[in-house]
Amino acid sequence: MKHCIKYIFLFFFLMSCLQVQAQRSKKKKKSIVTKKVTTSSNINQPITGVVLDTVKPNVLTITSTFKPFLRSASKINFTASMPILDTNRLSLAYSIPAQNLFFTYQPVPIKPIAYFAENTFKWVNSNYIKLGFGNYAQPYAEAAISFGSPESNIYSIIAKYHQAKGNLLYQETTQALLKATAEINSISNHDLVVSVGYSGSAQNRYGTNPNLVFTKDQLKQNFNTIQADVQLHSKAASEFGIQYHPNLKANVFSDHQQGTEFNALLQAPFSKSISKKLSVDLGILADLSFYKNNNLSISNNVFSIKPQLKFTGDDLLISAAIQPTWNNNELEILPDVQATYHLAKEKFMVIGGYKSFLQKNTYQSLAAINPFLDQPKEFKNSITNEIFGGLKGAVGKHFSFLGKLSFIKTNQQVLFANDTAQSKSQNFNILYEPDVKSIRLSGEVSYVDQNKFSLITGVSFTQFTAQEKYDKVYGFLPLEINSSIRYHVLKDVVLKSDIYIWDGAYYRIKNDVSGKSKMVVDLNVGTEVKVLKNTYFYLELNNLFNNEYQRWNQYNVFGFNVVGGVVYSFN
Repeated sequence: MKHCIKYIFLFFFLMSCLQVQAQRSKKKKKSIVTKKVTTSSNINQPITGVVLDTVKPNVLTITSTFKPFLRSASKINFTASMPILDTNRLSLAYSIPAQNLFFTYQPVPIKPIAYFAENTFKWVNSNYIKLGFGNYAQPYAEAAISFGSPESNIYSIIAKYHQAKGNLLYQETTQALLKATAEINSISNHDLVVSVGYSGSAQNRYGTNPNLVFTKDQLKQNFNTIQADVQLHSKAASEFGIQYHPNLKANVFSDHQQGTEFNALLQAPFSKSISKKLSVDLGILADLSFYKNNNLSISNNVFSIKPQLKFTGDDLLISAAIQPTWNNNELEILPDVQATYHLAKEKFMVIGGYKSFLQKNTYQSLAAINPFLDQPKEFKNSITNEIFGGLKGAVGKHFSFLGKLSFIKTNQQVLFANDTAQSKSQNFNILYEPDVKSIRLSGEVSYVDQNKFSLITGVSFTQFTAQEKYDKVYGFLPLEINSSIRYHVLKDVVLKSDIYIWDGAYYRIKNDVSGKSKMVVDLNVGTEVKVLKNTYFYLELNNLFNNEYQRWNQYNVFGFNVVGGVVYSFN
């Protein structure tokens, strides 16, 4: 067995040696390259001695079933077909608030002469001077200056002077005003406003009996007022959620006949929100007056406390208050309940309620209504009870309205009646009607188109149904219609017009005979034009129809008059 293995091993060894020898013999073979010799002697002879290479070249062959290829890209096929027609409409509701949320019409006291503000346009500038003159020898001057910053403190001073002289004997009037105000905003969480001022007026009681002769000193009527005002306002609620706005006013009012009146008014309103819909208010009032002249002295004091509860719902607003008031030591309970209900998404509101309030009558307040009154001999405060209902709202973007019907009862209503003495008929006495009942229909309509055009009209019709002591309600106008138009023709050109329509008031002559003044229509037009960057011209035509009428019996107003001038701004 061992010999067989040896033979087999020897066989494989010889075979491997033969294979190595064969490979060596192949390497020894050399390739013979064909060469071509070109000389001048054998250039045309054939080429000989060419040997071919029999060695196979090295070739690498790769065999595989994988074939690389690119995958076809996916494409979106766009077709030219039309989209499906959608007939559904989106409901787009735009809620645009009305531009006249507040009624800008305000009733103004009726003056005994046709004197109207020369300029009702609200100038943007705060530093200006205004000068004017009219045909009734009426110079007009006004100046204002302010400085400071709204973030800290603001200070302002304003001064006015106006004088006019009519065609009638002693028909003259002069008015002057000087006021300084400081608004202090740097106090933490509070605003403080302090103002001091002086105002004066001088006129003559020229409505005398033509058969009598008077001197100018006998007919003059001068009033002077020195006043001071301090207000404190909380910017935000305190840590207990209370907001407050106390106000203290004091003034000294005097005439040329040694009549002097001191007035002091303290108001302290507080408010606190209990929830989003419920709030509580508390008002404290102390109104003190002391009047004296050469013959008498009178005190007139009013104290009141007014707790009030307010409920504000989605469509309903209710306020209820009861006000205990001490009127010269006599207790009066004055209720005040009012409600407002919104209709048609707040475009219309129904209002109604019952309210009672006290009107304090002082020498200063009565002289502001009728400057031809005689010195008062007593003071009684008026208490009014009113039941009312009405509707207010807006139509469209520009038109708004308010209509109200009231049933009114007033105790101790003030009346102005001529003195029955022939030599004193130009003086008005103060009378007090114990009980007056009336029905009043009032309304306001306005059309406001941004700052381009505005038309505002107020109407008040009062029917006096019953009175206890006197035959007529002397001095009150049963019908008043006031209308104002402002139109910006261009950016710097404004046209304006005011019209006043009254039904004549009742008056009293000697032997207690009553009469009534005629109806009045007073039309005024004017314009304001900007001519330079800081310069305006204004022109006003008052009592355009040149009507001769009387607001107070025996006192004719000015006729047609023209007032014009210039306004220069320092800004």
